[in-house]
This record gives sequence, C-alpha cells and structure tokens, in this order.
Amino acid sequence: MRLLILLTVFIISFFTASAQTNTQTVPNDSSIAYTFCAVMPSFQTSEYKTFEDYLAKNIIYPTSAKALGKSGVVYVEFIIEKNGSVSNVKIIPGRELYWSLDQEAIRVISSSPKWKPGMQNGQAVRVKKVQKINFNLQIKK
Repeated sequence: MRLLILLTVFIISFFTASAQTNTQTVPNDSSIAYTFCAVMPSFQTSEYKTFEDYLAKNIIYPTSAKALGKSGVVYVEFIIEKNGSVSNVKIIPGRELYWSLDQEAIRVISSSPKWKPGMQNGQAVRVKKVQKINFNLQIKK
C-alpha cells in the first residue's frame, strides 16, 4: 500500500512539473523551425499570385533530363526564415528523381522571392515547408 501511495505521488509530481514547463511562448532558439504555426507563411508578390505560379513560370526543364525522357515528382524541403527568405533547401532523402531535375528544383526554390513569414504568438518564426514539384514532359504530336 505504501508503495502504491509513493508511486501515485511520483506520477502526480511528474505531470505537474511537465505542465509547468510547457509554456505558450515562442522559444528564443533560432534553430527551431515549426511545421505548423498560428499563421502559416504565405507567398504572394506583384508578379506571382501563388508559389505554384512562381514555380511554373521559373522552372527550366533540364536538357539532359528531356533527352533521357526523365519525368516525375521531386519533394523539396526548405525553411522560410523569420525575415521571409528561403534557406536549407534540400531534396527529401529517398524522394530524389534524377540529378538534374533535383538540382533544378533546388535552384528555383532557393531563388524564390521573400515570403510573408509565419507567426506564432505575435512573433515571426521559422517554418519548415515541403513542396512537391512535378516534372512532366509534354510530347507534341
């Protein structure tokens, strides 16, 4: 019985301590990147209404990939920084397509105009995003 009481007190103490350290403030650690936040980053410029519009107008299909008939989907992960710039652009491991298509996806996302940054508790935060990019060859008949 005494062991049961001690165990109960320990469990209650543990959860109370955990609840007290779980605050709603934005961490000061600038290396943290959110996956979701209260206000997600948004992309809109005077020239492009959506990020997909930007991608469609700026992707250049690599000649080497065209010559080999390479097509498919590349998944790119990147971070939208507190100032709206894009950083840490990389292909998700295991989701590579063909080296020149992968490099083109990285190039076009890296050269993206600034975004409106994500916000958490009224503060700009870093947000990780994954973008699917389709490379489709259109064969003219």
